[in-house]
Formats: sequence, structure tokens, C-alpha cells
Amino acid sequence: MEMLSFASVDAYIKSRTGWPTPNVEFDLDYVAESMEPVTPSGGARIMPSKTFAEVEGKQFDIILVPGGPGSRPNVISPVVHEFVRKQAPQAKYVLSVCTGSWILADAGVLDGKRATSNKAAFRDLVASTSKAIEWVPKARWVVDGKIWTASGVTAGADMGYAFMVEITGDEFATRVKNTVDYTQVDQKMTNMQRFGVLYESPIVSGTGRDITKLISSSVSTGPMELIETAGTKSATGAFMIANPKFPTPEVKFETEYLAETHDPITPMAGARVLPKKTFSEVGSKQFDIILIPGGDNTRPGEPSKALTEFLEAQVPGARARWVVDGKFWTGSGVTAGQDMGLAFLKALQGTEFALAAKNVMEFRAVTSADDDEFADVFHLA
Repeated sequence: MEMLSFASVDAYIKSRTGWPTPNVEFDLDYVAESMEPVTPSGGARIMPSKTFAEVEGKQFDIILVPGGPGSRPNVISPVVHEFVRKQAPQAKYVLSVCTGSWILADAGVLDGKRATSNKAAFRDLVASTSKAIEWVPKARWVVDGKIWTASGVTAGADMGYAFMVEITGDEFATRVKNTVDYTQVDQKMTNMQRFGVLYESPIVSGTGRDITKLISSSVSTGPMELIETAGTKSATGAFMIANPKFPTPEVKFETEYLAETHDPITPMAGARVLPKKTFSEVGSKQFDIILIPGGDNTRPGEPSKALTEFLEAQVPGARARWVVDGKFWTGSGVTAGQDMGLAFLKALQGTEFALAAKNVMEFRAVTSADDDEFADVFHLA
């Protein structure tokens, strides 16, 4: 959604000269059962823009269904099921990410179609859905008519870029790709190494209880979502995969999302997010790790006084911040943060845990810090 949001009516491009005009513009709604904040398995809480009741009777041109803990048939909300069932027939495009395809399958949308999903839940998904669906195990994403289904969490960005090319045009999509430093992955996963190989057993908890339904999902797939696989309250933080075994992280995270106030924050792209605490509420608390996102307000003179004072107080004592220079880790463009996040997770938690988290999220990492095509794109090298 973050990538597609660049073509929205109120998007970043309105303030940028030289950007090509997209073939279509999006007017986006993030729809939920209520206007209460939604807490994903990884990342900050997000704010819906409307409820299902408020859009009753409206036909959307495009619907995108994310995955996550609520996508399994026995736990899916009847309201979500009914919304998808009503919207899909007349929608021009129907998209899903990760186990969101489980919701589409349960609503009958995928009967007679080819589709894919997160490989960690693949066997259970195939066994519990209609035999009329042709599930494709080795694909980053699958297109069958107006139905687009992506594989694991981060595959949604790959499908999102391909979908953007399809409907906004190659010139605009390429500009977005370069702006967010997105490295393109091909649809058939010919440059992927692992995710077409299905897990040989369901995911189980330490007590042996099947927790496949707790597959981690998030709308945004930046570094925090990867890092929070080790969070104390994260679904994936509890994962053990019988074969291969999901290792225990060496470090547990307690994550705070800070801002000047508790008001929702409207990012450059994507849904509004809610801070967990304010700078004043954390006072003199010393954080072990601080991560600073980018955006329109990061130029000298633009960051707020409260943020500047927070950083001045924090940096001398932080053990890691985010090239790596001592305790400082700095990421490049938006999607490059995912690669840095994985490298940081590996440095902090060890290779075994980092690879397990990478596989569950089906993240295709750029593993070399020097593997950067965008310095040439912007004539910096």
C-alpha cells in the first residue's frame, strides 16, 4: 500500500516537480470494523480511515486484503468476510498479501483461480480451502485475471510494484521505485533461494499447539517489522518451526513509537499511525536502540525542537542507532531499511534467528552494503 499510495490524490508527487503523471490516481480508504487503532503483529498501530458500515453500498475499484492473525477461516471476522464477498465480484482488481489469500479463498473469490500465499502456512492453507483453487507454491506473486495474490509479507512490495506498472505506467512506477530505493524481484522467484520450498510441518508453539494462524503480518515492511520478530509481544517472537526449528532470539525487544503528541501521524505514504508515547513522557529514559525514519521533514531546520532535544539527549548513550560506523547504522532509501534491518537483526540476534525471521516474512535481502544500484540512477557514483 505504501508504494501504491504514491499515486494517491494527496500524495508526495503533488509537491515534486519533474515527476511524470500517473495514468490513474488513487483515492485510498483503510477500512476496518471500527475506528479504533489496529495493532499489527509488527510495527506501529495504524488508524482506519472508515468503517465497513460507513462504506456500505459503495463499490471499490480495487480491494487489497492483508494477512495476519485474523485471516484463518475459524477466526476471520464475519464483517470482513461479508465485505470481501460483496466487493470482489464488481471490483476491477482484487489483491491480497501473505495469508490475505486465505480470506479470499474462504469467501469463494479464488474458486477456479491460480493463487499463492505465505509458504510457512501453505500446507495448512491448501488443506483447508476449496479444491477448485490452484495453489502455486513457487511464485513471488500470481496474477489470474483481476486477481493478484502475493506470497509472504515482503512479497507484497514486489507485487505492489508490478501492479503499479500495470495501472500507472512504467515511467511513473520507475520513478517511485527509484525514490524508495526498491530493488525489483521477478515474479517466478528465479532469483529467490528458499521460499518455494514448503515447510515440512506446521508451525507449533513451545507447548506443541498449532499456531499457524499467528503468521506475522503488517502493512508496512520496513526495518521495524523485521526487528520486531524478536519483540516480546510479537507473534513471530514465539515461533518455533519443527523442521526447520525457529530459534529463540538472543535479545527481546520492548519497542516504543515516539512523537511530540499522541495525535495520529500522516506519513508520506500509507495509513496514519499512532505513537505509543510522547518525547515528554519518556523523559530522561535512556534507550538502547533508536531508529530515525526519513521523510519530508528531515532537512536541516525542519525537524521539531522536541525531536532534536530527544536525539541530543539519547545519542551519547545509545548502544546502536542505525554503512555501519561503530554504533551508528544509517539506511539509504525507504526500502533499503529492510536490508539494514535484517543485517542489524543478524548482528544482534545471530544468523540462525535472523534467517528464520527472514524466511517467515519471505524477505528477499540485499546482503551486501555495496550492492546499491541507485547511486548510479541519481548520478552519485
